[in-house]
Amino acid sequence: SKDPGHHQSAALIAADGTADWWCPGSFDRDPVLTRLLDPAGACLRVGPWAPGRPGVGTQSYREGTLVLRTTLAGRDSLVEVEDVLPWEGGRPAGRLVRRVRVLRGPADVVVEVVPGGDRRDVSAWSQGVVCGRWVVRCGLPFALSGAPPPAPARAIRRLVASASIRLDTGEGLVVTVDPTVALDGPAAADHQPLSTDAAARLADRTATAWHRVGDQVGVTGPWAGAAARSLLIVTALSGSGAPVQAPVTSLPRLVGGERNADGRVVSPVTTASWAGAAAAAGLAEQAEAAAAWLAAALDHAPPLPAALAVDGSAPATEVHLPDLA
Repeated sequence: SKDPGHHQSAALIAADGTADWWCPGSFDRDPVLTRLLDPAGACLRVGPWAPGRPGVGTQSYREGTLVLRTTLAGRDSLVEVEDVLPWEGGRPAGRLVRRVRVLRGPADVVVEVVPGGDRRDVSAWSQGVVCGRWVVRCGLPFALSGAPPPAPARAIRRLVASASIRLDTGEGLVVTVDPTVALDGPAAADHQPLSTDAAARLADRTATAWHRVGDQVGVTGPWAGAAARSLLIVTALSGSGAPVQAPVTSLPRLVGGERNADGRVVSPVTTASWAGAAAAAGLAEQAEAAAAWLAAALDHAPPLPAALAVDGSAPATEVHLPDLA
């Protein structure tokens, strides 16, 4: 929603500049970026051109925010990718904005879209590429490579849409990712590529909204910084007022171990703890939202399930995703 502290989604950005998990609109909706669960799944990489495997960069957040910055080195170049999930109005719900800035150039910046195994309806045009339920725009024409044969679905995994541009020091590029909308008509104006200045203003407004939350935190003591950061993160996970256990699914508890269950569910017990912690820390709005979510959850016939869907409407259910490895 437009209110700070009521977010509905999360994007996971790998240290090589690849967005490999994103469920637009809500934590528990079907993902459109899926590389987290499948090396050949849908993903979006933005960064300097790199032959072979992309290099791993360094990542940090803007101080007191969840605006992520990934710094990537190319051949004689340095590129920063800033990832923002905007809060405020005037943008499509669920939009992911990826702002590229060349810190040391010139740099050949590449935008690579892998539609994944279940994307048969892929098309490129002068502003970007459409992949089934999501669309990428950056104001550059995309070229398709590895077009699939008319056979099994997994053969489509070789399909890649890519665009590139050479930028000098100080220059930038903005890549936006949205749920698919009409590419013409009155709504199209809200879904055009952003200018670098507009994206910078959007990132600044989002950072300001994060700071407003942080400014309310009344935690003191030697661990105040870590506690404030934790409160910020749980606020981000509380899209419906109650925090999801995790913004992703199916990760093993140990590297190489068995897959764990879907973390995109809400525990009433955890939500009760969060309501108390938020109130004690001075986050009155978050505490009230958690209490309201709990009150609605208690309308369920007893016994209260250990895990509920994000909106609290029903017990959580698990769905098999057959097209993912």
